[in-house]
Amino acid sequence: MTHQPIVAAIADHHFRVDKQVIDPSHGKRGKAKSSAPEDVRTVVRVMPLNEHQRREELAQLAGGQSDQEAIAFADSLLLQAANTRNQNNPSVTVASKATAKPKTRAR
Repeated sequence: MTHQPIVAAIADHHFRVDKQVIDPSHGKRGKAKSSAPEDVRTVVRVMPLNEHQRREELAQLAGGQSDQEAIAFADSLLLQAANTRNQNNPSVTVASKATAKPKTRAR
């Protein structure tokens, strides 16, 4: 798990992890009281990302001055990651950003 776009780009698979704390005392009318610790629940969701979602997530992690700049940076990270992975398989080459698609391996 990482918040670093460079590390995330090199991974074979990309997942988004969301955490939500559910406190039943919030949302009730009147003055909110703090729930007992055993009433508070934490829900964690893990979702696999497709190629488009992965690109968007990398752009969000990267930040950037504009959305377009962040997307361009994410594309360059994915291209570099694909080229790095393909160095282990010289029969596969990546020519440009337009044709570069990160490879995933089934486990």
